Amino acid sequence: MDALFRNSALMRPKWDEKHGSQTYGAMTISKALIAGEGYRRTNEHKSFMMTSEKSDTVFEAQVATEEPKTLTEPDKIPFMKLTNVYSYVESIEEGATLDSDLTRFQQYKDRKTGYSNIDAKMRLYPGLYVLGAISSLGKTTFCGQLADQLAGAGEHVLYFTLEQTTLELVCKALSRLMFKTDARSALSSMDIRRGSTSEALRIAREMYAAQTKNEFIVECGFDTNVENITETVRSYIEKAKVKPIVILDYLQILAPVNNSQTTKDVVDYNVRALKKLQTENDLVIIVISSLNRQNYLTPIDFSSFKESGGIEYTCDVMWGLQLNIMNDELFDKEAKLKAKREAVKEAKIANPRDIELVCLKNRYGVSSYSCRFKYYARYDYFLPVRTNETSDET
Repeated sequence: MDALFRNSALMRPKWDEKHGSQTYGAMTISKALIAGEGYRRTNEHKSFMMTSEKSDTVFEAQVATEEPKTLTEPDKIPFMKLTNVYSYVESIEEGATLDSDLTRFQQYKDRKTGYSNIDAKMRLYPGLYVLGAISSLGKTTFCGQLADQLAGAGEHVLYFTLEQTTLELVCKALSRLMFKTDARSALSSMDIRRGSTSEALRIAREMYAAQTKNEFIVECGFDTNVENITETVRSYIEKAKVKPIVILDYLQILAPVNNSQTTKDVVDYNVRALKKLQTENDLVIIVISSLNRQNYLTPIDFSSFKESGGIEYTCDVMWGLQLNIMNDELFDKEAKLKAKREAVKEAKIANPRDIELVCLKNRYGVSSYSCRFKYYARYDYFLPVRTNETSDET
């Protein structure tokens, strides 16, 4: 009991405080053993147990011609979803059948990101998506532009920002719209914040207002944790009667639910909690992640993600942004650190920056692919590049 409690989110330092000759934890366990009702095995649990007489596992085989057997009630194992495969495939139970689940999944077959090169590879099905990159490669800009494109296509979007303000994100969007409309008259987001005005800005504001009626930015404090995120999303679903696309910027800033957890434990816990929220509500959740500093001079891969174990195994789609120079022979070598740093420095200040999105994992199509972008950092705009890499998508 003590070991189980120490691994729970309810564990607090008070558990080990002394009260006379015993700790608070020992006293609590003693009271529970005296007053509480413990678990007693009964016959109704036998169907879930291995037996010494048989080599079969817990579920007995069913003949297709027989009426499907009713198994132990789902509330006996509340942490699992129990489905009889015979009933599922034969579509016997209305509302929880293969056909209805296929219909639900297929309704998303036309949902696009708005990035033409990514949309040529896959669709945005419900799932947990993780996007990682080093600093200055535009993670926030990429996801902010994605949010605007989704909202413009009619999706509801909740953008949780733990680092930038609503003002910063909106000014970036306005600058991007101006640049797309007429690059010669575009103002940067910093120009807008400093008070610069123009007719082009007025038009951009009107355009942006019309496109973002269903987009919401949620500014979060540094004490925001995954439970706060979950509560907000569920509340939105309940009140708006619609399932939003959720974007979280970014994972490593989320506060721990339990302060005794290690950094890796916090990330793993938060990723699992986000996946649970996504699965239970059939959502698209896109999470921005930082990368390990030691991987800044190497091509992106699974090990590049900070405390990557929970991310790699839990997410459905794993994207990484990197400078396209990472494909040069220089970065295949372990030595020449100075030359690598200089090459990265030059690539970062280029206008536009040559960026590659690498897909490391994808449960909804091609397992790995890459897409090229021109990143106009001054105007916070990612422009997809055609697959032949000779001209831009319009």
